[in-house]
Amino acid sequence: MTATTKPTTSKKQQTRKRIVDATIEGIKEHGYGGFGIDAIAKRAKVTSGAFYGHFRSKNQAFEAAVSSGMLSLVEGLSYWRETAGEHWLSAFIDWYLGIEHRDDICGGCSLPGLSVDVARAPKEVHIAYEDQLTQAVDVIAKSLSGSNTSDNENAAWNLLAILSGAVTMSRAMDSEIIANNIAQAASEQAKSIIESSSGS
Repeated sequence: MTATTKPTTSKKQQTRKRIVDATIEGIKEHGYGGFGIDAIAKRAKVTSGAFYGHFRSKNQAFEAAVSSGMLSLVEGLSYWRETAGEHWLSAFIDWYLGIEHRDDICGGCSLPGLSVDVARAPKEVHIAYEDQLTQAVDVIAKSLSGSNTSDNENAAWNLLAILSGAVTMSRAMDSEIIANNIAQAASEQAKSIIESSSGS
């Protein structure tokens, strides 16, 4: 690679990332049906023509956004595991169900933010979602202390389902008290999964 081609490649990658990030944020905020290519381009600060230089369609951008968003979940879990000590899962649960994360619809975890739209999407998007989510489950399962691998994987699926469901429900509440009660109930249930795994 020459000195003249490297900056061009870097700029292209940065532009693609801005488009993908804008797609993730836009769909989290407005849903797949409420956020078109022109809006994605505007949010990414590129032209619609530049969008088509990277993606053939909105659906292709959504596929890339889902893959990127779910990869962020895997990377986030790995970061907590590597930096938060032995009880990192409990700390992660506290953060995930905390008010700051629950209120951050655009910047928060892609699991509650994208799942509903992924459910309506074509097979390619389902595959991108599933591939990264199974890796997230693997990160959690390998951190559980149960002796049975299958049980640990089931516990990890259960844990993520509880967390993402609680965040989705709490965001839909008008009452902050009810939203907090949902988060508290989910926290207790999620942590009991960790404890049950330790005893298995």
